[in-house]
Amino acid sequence: QAEIDEINRKIDAALKSGRARRRKRTDEDDANVDEMIVELRKRMREAAYRDIDDNKDRLPAIHKLSMLPDVIEELSKPPLYEALLDNNIVESIRLWLEPLDDGSLPNLDIQNAMLDSLGKLPIRRDHLRESGIGKIILFMSKCPRITEQNRRVCEHFVQQWSRMVLRLSDDYRDRRVKGASAASDTQHNLAARSAIVGASRAPGGIQVESGSGRGGERATARIPQRVATNYSVMPASSLSLSDNSATANRGANDKYKRVMQAMGKSKRR
Repeated sequence: QAEIDEINRKIDAALKSGRARRRKRTDEDDANVDEMIVELRKRMREAAYRDIDDNKDRLPAIHKLSMLPDVIEELSKPPLYEALLDNNIVESIRLWLEPLDDGSLPNLDIQNAMLDSLGKLPIRRDHLRESGIGKIILFMSKCPRITEQNRRVCEHFVQQWSRMVLRLSDDYRDRRVKGASAASDTQHNLAARSAIVGASRAPGGIQVESGSGRGGERATARIPQRVATNYSVMPASSLSLSDNSATANRGANDKYKRVMQAMGKSKRR
């Protein structure tokens, strides 16, 4: 019995020491990961600031571009996503997406890589607040110099993050659309249309702006621009289920009567 107790004691001691070593090794790994991410953020910030300085001196801003492969490699590791967010990597991504002092946009490869990383990271409300990424993404969603594909990606981020901030559900079945009749909304539509257009239309679809020319119009014309509309009011339906049912039943009865009349005529013949 004494030997059995001694064996059990050694087994318990070995198991406890193994758990302690695993826990210690996990803590060390976490510390190493945090240290690596802090160093990555530092390098990303330095590259961004050096590009700003080179741009002011009218030199090629290539520091972010030369570091891009290393950044993509680290940001594409799913086990590091939470650690990256906890160390506010989104702020560094914002620095890489911001235009330079002369208004020039980041390299297209940098834009694509940073937007792709933002789409993979499980970003939450506190990350948006701490990083300030929302402002630059909103700017990119409206900037005409951004490619159409990246503008759509940014618009998706704006919608997704707006619903997150407002605590709205992403499920389409939970959405509520405000309805209004066409008659009650006519004045609102006219006012909105006037505010959007902001100029009178001349024949041929050319917009003539008000100015100091003859009759309050400017002599020059400009090509009309496409107006982006966002419909948020659903028009009220003028049809009801009861009306449709009554119409369908009436049509079926008339058809039945015509069939019976035709059968009666054929029998008399």
